[in-house]
Amino acid sequence: MGRDKRRDAGRDAGGFVALPWAVLDSAAYQGLNHAARSLLLEIARQYVRDNNGRLLASENYLIEKRGWKSGDTITRALRELVAAGLVHQTVQGQRPNKASWYAITWQTLDRHPGYDLGAVESFERSAYRNTPTQTIGVDKRNKPAKKSYTLTPTIGAIRPQNAPLSTPTIGDHLEKPSPADVDAAVSDDDQPCENRKRPASATKPLSIPARIVALLLTGPKTSLELDEAMGMKGAAGFVRKRMVRDGIAYAVKAERFSMPPRRGFVARYTLTAEAIPTIANEAKTVAGPRLAALPP
Repeated sequence: MGRDKRRDAGRDAGGFVALPWAVLDSAAYQGLNHAARSLLLEIARQYVRDNNGRLLASENYLIEKRGWKSGDTITRALRELVAAGLVHQTVQGQRPNKASWYAITWQTLDRHPGYDLGAVESFERSAYRNTPTQTIGVDKRNKPAKKSYTLTPTIGAIRPQNAPLSTPTIGDHLEKPSPADVDAAVSDDDQPCENRKRPASATKPLSIPARIVALLLTGPKTSLELDEAMGMKGAAGFVRKRMVRDGIAYAVKAERFSMPPRRGFVARYTLTAEAIPTIANEAKTVAGPRLAALPP
């Protein structure tokens, strides 16, 4: 039988966003801030039955066509949606003109050959059901009350401060001091960047891909194990076919891995020696023993 058009007579014509009650009533959705909820509607608005996995959330699209004002607001809201398990990233965008792709998790992921390595295997249907509320954001209702301060002194009147004025009493304040006085007054903070003494403990933190390579050097890891070790959800989205750390390139192989009953399949990532011949000879002596020591 065809669709009963009388059922749609009470609403405006045109498409609509199908947002299940299970999503709206979930702890993941209720923990979102207003910007993240608005962005979720913008992403869900693009879904048309066969494009789940190719939905956009780029600044160009949202600011130029959908009326958003701040790129920082979009970035923070998008991170919150991914952490809540309501949105899954399928393609990592690249400058200057390649946008990232996303999928909503209450719909089945549609197949497409352009997804990143491991994007299909790491997709979890209804992932928002398993997201704990404390990882979504801070509940503002539990914040301590702000302290109130008064400008009225508790004892006595306010006494004036007799500190000397910054204006010199004699001479012009634009007069320059002698070079000897300038050299004596220059501290280490006033030195050029190349002359400053940096503390020995100041080291540049490792990037997320470099940390993932360090984890894979210890053995194969599933997407769930990467999330747990990295302390974030969606760490597998940073995995590429070839990853570099310390100037050494490693090839990464992804395969479907069966989880215990009723857990389905997840992606498992393994470093291989396929990329070793393509890197510099001096790097082979470092990467070779590392890969040889990997467990089977």
